[in-house]
Parts: sequence; C-alpha cells; structure tokens
Amino acid sequence: MQRDYSYALACAEDLQKKAKRARSAAQTRKWREHSDRVKADFEAGDSVWLYIPKAFTRLESRKLAHLCHGPFRIDEIHDDFRVKLKIPGTGYRVYRWVHISRLKPRALFPKQPTSEIQVSKDDDFDAALLPKDSCEPETAHDEYDIEEILNLM
Repeated sequence: MQRDYSYALACAEDLQKKAKRARSAAQTRKWREHSDRVKADFEAGDSVWLYIPKAFTRLESRKLAHLCHGPFRIDEIHDDFRVKLKIPGTGYRVYRWVHISRLKPRALFPKQPTSEIQVSKDDDFDAALLPKDSCEPETAHDEYDIEEILNLM
C-alpha cells in the first residue's frame, strides 16, 4: 500500500514539473512574440502617437478623454525598448524618453493621385444613369396644393 502511494506521489510531482515547464515555455514564447511585435517598425524620424494614461483634461469623465496625444517624431532610439521623442515646441510637458509600448504608429495614408483627367464639358457621366425627368422640378415655382388644415389656433 505504501509503495502505491509513493509511486502515485512521484507521478504527481513529475506531472506538476512538466506542467510548470510547459507554462514557463508558453509564457516565454508569448513574451518574445509581444516584445518583437512592440519593438518592430519604429525608426528615427517616424511619426507616432504617445499614450498618456493620466492626462489632465477639463472633462469630468476619463472615458471621454483623449489618451493618445501627438503626433510626435522619434528623435533617437536608445535600445530596443526606449526612444527619445522630439517634444519641444509642441506644448506638451512630458518626459522625452518613453517606453516603446506607449507608442502607437501614426497611420500614413498612401500617396493620393496627382494627375488630373481632362474631361470635356459636354461629357456628363451621370446623365445616362438618371431618369429623363429627374432634373425637372415636380411643381413650378414652389407652389403647393393644400388639401386640409389640421390645426387652427
């Protein structure tokens, strides 16, 4: 009986050690993926938004306050997780060195077309899609027929 108990106890300890190693490996893998995702794609000169969680606003509700401020330019990247922002002249009073997790890249729109299309004035692209009488007003000179007066004062 004692032998079965000690065997079961050893198996339980072994399973606990395996589960602990699996949790540790999963946590390490998750941390590496997160850190690679956070530190990727930031270079000096990029435009970013800065997350300031305790921003002082005139609003009573923090829920309605803007928590991302900026945009700011990245002046220098010190290491994988710390950057220096160009803040002077923006009116913000925040520390220039910030952790990279507080930054959000500013969405840059693709270049919009600059070439102009030469279209003659005779071309009306929408005219073919409209009914023939759509340009004519329904009543002449904004005259309306009154059928009934509903409220007398």
